[in-house]
Amino acid sequence: MVQIFCLLALLHCIDTEWAIRLLVGTYVDEHLYEQALEELQNLPNTPENAEFIALYQAIIEGGLEGSGKSSAAIVTVNTIADNAVSTHKTLAQSVLAIYNGADYIRHGAPINLPNSGRLQVSAFNLLPNPAQDQVTVMFTRYVKPNQTMKIFDLQGRLVLIQKDIAQNTLVNVAKLQTGIYFCRLSEEADVVKLVIVR
Repeated sequence: MVQIFCLLALLHCIDTEWAIRLLVGTYVDEHLYEQALEELQNLPNTPENAEFIALYQAIIEGGLEGSGKSSAAIVTVNTIADNAVSTHKTLAQSVLAIYNGADYIRHGAPINLPNSGRLQVSAFNLLPNPAQDQVTVMFTRYVKPNQTMKIFDLQGRLVLIQKDIAQNTLVNVAKLQTGIYFCRLSEEADVVKLVIVR
């Protein structure tokens, strides 16, 4: 809690209203309702703050069983949750789920990214990586055996060729200088980065 208050003090210097909102949320999470109500009074009465104030007052009042205010609070929270343009819609939906004793999991809308097919796994790994003197080639899927591995430096120069690569083949890289290299098997499109450290 002390760390939250330090963060709030810094945020208060930058944006007082956001600091108060964060403090209200923290107080409500800790069931410190009186302090939360006091902080809500410190928010300027603007249209932007009005819904936030109404929502948190409803959360506080709805949490007081037998107060007679819980049904009115649920109506307020429902109204905010159903408002498509509300900036507090998600919070109100979460509160309703808690009131109803339901698990509430939000799912984002699916997005299509360029080349976002299934995740491609490289055909092989090199272990250890970073390496010093030797690496072991480990296949991560079926790879035709007895291929040639070529290792290139950052300038694209071929610096090492290792023939007859199969699962668990040990490759001596002791002659390579400290740096970053790229490795490719002759019949695979995948390129694996290799870091040499000494």
